[in-house]
Amino acid sequence: MSCIASAGCDVTLLRGLSREQANEALITLDRIGVVGHVTEDDRAGSHLRIDVDDNSVAAGVAALTASRNRGLCPAEKETASASSWIETPGEERARHAEHLGSQLERSLSRLPGVLEAHVHITLPFGMRSLAESQTPPAASVLLVREHGAPALGSAATELVAGAIPGLSASAVRVVESTLQPTAAATPQFARFGPVVVTRDSASTLKAWLAASLLLHILLAAALLRPLVRRRAKAGASETLALPSPSAAAEKPPGADS
Repeated sequence: MSCIASAGCDVTLLRGLSREQANEALITLDRIGVVGHVTEDDRAGSHLRIDVDDNSVAAGVAALTASRNRGLCPAEKETASASSWIETPGEERARHAEHLGSQLERSLSRLPGVLEAHVHITLPFGMRSLAESQTPPAASVLLVREHGAPALGSAATELVAGAIPGLSASAVRVVESTLQPTAAATPQFARFGPVVVTRDSASTLKAWLAASLLLHILLAAALLRPLVRRRAKAGASETLALPSPSAAAEKPPGADS
């Protein structure tokens, strides 16, 4: 009745914020004349939440969405606009579980022999006032180990169970997979004359031999060309030194005396 009689009730617009995030949101709301109230968020530990008058929710959501979309690419804007500023308990629980899972994946990846680690967490949900109605937390872990690495199921169970409040070790399921080494391919050989090489290298060897043969031919031609020209000149000189038959016939007898 007090909410109906008054101008309006306060509605939680944002929750789970740091001090810096809360200050930025307050500045954005103040620009459009919306007054926001910062209080501690009991459901998010040391984080803060922002409450506004119920009549200002629509304007506040529009202003915060426009501020968040500023400077984003079209795909990021579409994803950002699809999310809700007023986080439901289910969305908050999923975000918290994803954050915990990411932290545990980084920790598990540092165990010896672990190549990949994936963690899926189910946090308790239901009425908090009735503990009997809440589903217990659970977690599933997938570890991809190197070939020959020791089993890490017990270590992973202790790590995950200790990181999530209220999670018992019996509620943690660990699945381990070993990455099998790939067998080395048997090389295929080819014979090129007296030489035996792999098939991948045969074409390269043929190209090198063809280039080497061509180079030797060019070198041999360069060496023989001066010798051929020298012999040609010597033959021409001998031809000029010999008397022609007509000159020998016209020579008078006794000319030699």
